[in-house]
Amino acid sequence: MGDRRTVIMEELGFRLEVDDFGAGYSSLNMLRNIPADVIKIDKAFLDDTLTSEKGKVVIRHTIAMAKELQLQIIAEGVETEEQLDALKMLGCDIVQGYFFS
Repeated sequence: MGDRRTVIMEELGFRLEVDDFGAGYSSLNMLRNIPADVIKIDKAFLDDTLTSEKGKVVIRHTIAMAKELQLQIIAEGVETEEQLDALKMLGCDIVQGYFFS
């Protein structure tokens, strides 16, 4: 995060979010190559991962990796108390979805 554009963005108060992480063409390479501040975990990824043991491992390590990279984590599409509880336990920073409306 040392290039001039990144410094200017930070000075102006901009934050870069990677939306729909875990779905489509999102890639771990993006996290390595762009100066992201936040990843937003896609609803489809969340639905698929919290329903199986393998999926729980994937989401747990995704959140842990993001934390180690000093990224904020937002989970989209939280619809149940079970999803909320799991994400809290895993250290997700922000959740959003129909559960709250």
